[in-house]
Amino acid sequence: MQQPEHLEFGAKRPAMYYAPPQSDEKRPLIVMLHGMCALPEYECPVFREGAPGSTALLCPPGPTSCPEGDGRMWIGSSWAMASSLTKSLRALGERHSGRIDTRRKALVGYSLGGMAAMRIVQAQPGQWSGLMIVNAGVEPSAATLRRAGIKRVALVAGERDRTAGKLRRAAARLQHVGFDARYFSMGAVGHYFDSSSASRLNEALTWLSNGL
Repeated sequence: MQQPEHLEFGAKRPAMYYAPPQSDEKRPLIVMLHGMCALPEYECPVFREGAPGSTALLCPPGPTSCPEGDGRMWIGSSWAMASSLTKSLRALGERHSGRIDTRRKALVGYSLGGMAAMRIVQAQPGQWSGLMIVNAGVEPSAATLRRAGIKRVALVAGERDRTAGKLRRAAARLQHVGFDARYFSMGAVGHYFDSSSASRLNEALTWLSNGL
């Protein structure tokens, strides 16, 4: 299995990333925002295993400390979250300018990170073309997504997670008005990842990256 690398970008904790294979062309980038009081190393490996090998994957830590423990959170102002994310993107681009196309990128958010992802794409219109929300209670409208410059959105949930119905309905509404959206099920799991999660995420991540 590919090993992650750490990326210092001026924050208290480093980001984690997986570079794409050597190639004559630059590869698209998937950026994943972790859940509440987590760290990149908890969830990034699951998404790397599920993501297409042709893409790079960046997992930055949230900008805010948790009240207890070492975990981080994606909370605060939209500007502060977007600024922190931009710093990690800039550092990655400087390290791998010839291998990663940071202009072709999708933002993925899990749980609390999914709510942050929705706010960040709205704060950075035109900077993200793909969006993936996993187990988060958001229902993006087509108008909001179009203003943000999002071209394709994947809504993903475990069927035992309380957000599943909401995300499924949101995908159906988006499809009804002609927006490129799909709902993907992670099967009979709740608000967690298990040994099958990576394979279940693969279809959604592949579909999302094909739109970059």
